[in-house]
Amino acid sequence: MNLQELTRSGLGRAGARVAVISADGESGVGAWLSRQHPDVELLELPHSTPGWERHARLVARAPFDVVVDVSPKAATRFGRLRDLLFLVRPGGRLVLRDVARRPGSGNAVARDEFHDILDQVAALLAGDQSEPGEDAPLVEHDRFHLAEAAESLEFVGDHAVLVRGSAPALAKMNEPALNTLLELNPAGPDHLVRLIPGERVRSRAVVNHSAEERPPKYATEYDAPDVSLRAYHDVVAAPGQVLANDRLVLPDTFRHNVRPRLRNSYLDELAPRFANLPFETGSLPVLEGTYFHLDNEIRGHFGHTMTEVVSRLWAWPEVKQAHPDAKVLMFLNRGRQMGGWEYALLAAGGIAREDVVFLDAPVRVERVFSPSPMFSNPEYAHPAILQTWQRVGDALAAQAEERELPARFFCSRKIRKRGCTNTDEVEELFRRQGFEILFPETMSLPEQVQLFRQADVVAGFAGSGLFQLEFTPTPKRVITIGHARYNAANEYLMASLLGHELNQVVSVPERDHFQSRFRFDNDREGRWLAEVFASLS
Repeated sequence: MNLQELTRSGLGRAGARVAVISADGESGVGAWLSRQHPDVELLELPHSTPGWERHARLVARAPFDVVVDVSPKAATRFGRLRDLLFLVRPGGRLVLRDVARRPGSGNAVARDEFHDILDQVAALLAGDQSEPGEDAPLVEHDRFHLAEAAESLEFVGDHAVLVRGSAPALAKMNEPALNTLLELNPAGPDHLVRLIPGERVRSRAVVNHSAEERPPKYATEYDAPDVSLRAYHDVVAAPGQVLANDRLVLPDTFRHNVRPRLRNSYLDELAPRFANLPFETGSLPVLEGTYFHLDNEIRGHFGHTMTEVVSRLWAWPEVKQAHPDAKVLMFLNRGRQMGGWEYALLAAGGIAREDVVFLDAPVRVERVFSPSPMFSNPEYAHPAILQTWQRVGDALAAQAEERELPARFFCSRKIRKRGCTNTDEVEELFRRQGFEILFPETMSLPEQVQLFRQADVVAGFAGSGLFQLEFTPTPKRVITIGHARYNAANEYLMASLLGHELNQVVSVPERDHFQSRFRFDNDREGRWLAEVFASLS
């Protein structure tokens, strides 16, 4: 059976929807369908169409009765398989051109890793392989979920045909893909309210470090993406920042929204561009009215709130002005209730306590406004966030009592995670240089902001204790103590926009892990730090 016959056999009804991923400059199957079946609703995309753009255009027309992949691009076959199968309706077909099942069969098609993947999917369908364990590589789980989504896999000549089963799947959308989807459906209720164009950022940070090489995530230039404010209707909102409708997982669900694979720990992962909600949505309570989505996957964590939640406050004044009845929607997270410091931070962003609706379970919401983040570690900080940092910082600083504050201070920490095993020695080292040892968590947010703003030199263990740097509009000299495996770039991204000077002591971790403990070595790092101290006088 040739490719055209395989395609025809899957049509099944008049007005069937068919998608063809073709080789550039080739439209054989598409042209044949147009001639032989003019009633077919056909979408043909060249294989060179960028992945997320292709995804958006396919999702706009899905589900399909038949999807035909005739692209000769073997290196991306598995990626396309994961992208395409979930867009086929239950009982529909995904046809893959030129796939030989067995080596040495006399078939001219060369065998590669993709054929092994198909054999593994066939084995899973036959029950000859079991579900991979939790610690298995993500790609193994992807293959398992492909098999779960398929009803059957058949090899017909040089071609493979997968029949879609009934397992549900929601299409993940990144920011540009969803904006494209909204453009393709201008009559729909959801729409783009505002878009702030992205910028090429040339870092203003001055970086010095004790390590031999510059930290790899400290790009001297980087691209800050477009940020959007969108309006959604009849959506599901759930703990962990989850925002979805009956077809899509919306981009507002993802903290790391520019990564190739979007992930959220509160979703059931299926594939790079597909996931499911871990709960049924048919009988959720309905929340009527207008809401502003400000939840976070790790809501209640100080560092993530300071970076990720604050980075989405930029759109609140616009929404509240246009919709005075709008409320902010947030959820219980890992047992964490809303803290007083969270309410104080939101109030500085213009959100009154009575405007916060705090829930502990999923709901269906009548209307939601949701903004893109202007900060995502370690990828970018959008220059427009400077206005939010200034506004929130000024509001907090205005609440601080006037009192004498140290010109030099060191932010220490008590928690074991990522802890320094000789903290006392480090504190004493800084104390001898005129630094006051402080624990920011013992101070109110207004006091912390005023402390950072009035200081000449800010020092401390790398991490969230130093994140008040975002609220200091004038550049500061900063000294951080951390280890080589702690490769977050929060302080650097702040400095890239604000011009802070970062002097970073990089110690050796106890183990090869982001959250490892470490020991400051005075013989190794101390000499470098002494030079930094000497430069302060």
